[in-house]
Amino acid sequence: VNPDSGPSLIFITLPNVFQQAFASVPIVGYCISLLFFVLLSLAALTSLMSLHEVSTAFVHEEMNISRKKAALIVTIATSIIGAFCSLSLGPADGLTIAGKALFDWFDFITGQIFLPIVGFLTCIFIGWFVPHHIVRHEFMNNGSLVSRGYIRMFHIFLFLVKYVCPLAILLIFLHQFGLLK
Repeated sequence: VNPDSGPSLIFITLPNVFQQAFASVPIVGYCISLLFFVLLSLAALTSLMSLHEVSTAFVHEEMNISRKKAALIVTIATSIIGAFCSLSLGPADGLTIAGKALFDWFDFITGQIFLPIVGFLTCIFIGWFVPHHIVRHEFMNNGSLVSRGYIRMFHIFLFLVKYVCPLAILLIFLHQFGLLK
């Protein structure tokens, strides 16, 4: 089995792994595969809902329209973009930019560019610009977790967010583009 990443890993490699791992008892393999894909679908659904909420709240607040209309706009817009991205891997494989499928571009931009940059900027913002008493208040769950252990953990957390995480994200970001060996 040659592991890959992204959709190939989930929809090609893992089913082969399940089939090979449970070759002597195929019914167990089918049950494990089914359970895996059901749980994967639930994880995708909860992620979808949390991401949809951010966009819906933005459209609702910025356009001064009802939440229902904002949710409808976000759903339609993302469905259209998603359909074009999905079709670019199959029936509409002519949907390319610089020889790369539209899906691959969206995957690259969101996963390789936006995700590390936003993670880096979030660490910088939380570690250096948000007042520490506000971060501590959130970390301590509005004061309900006040104990010596949590205070010590907060200082470790703050150190990691200020110094270690931004540096690690930056090094990984530079490495993925070959700028750091």
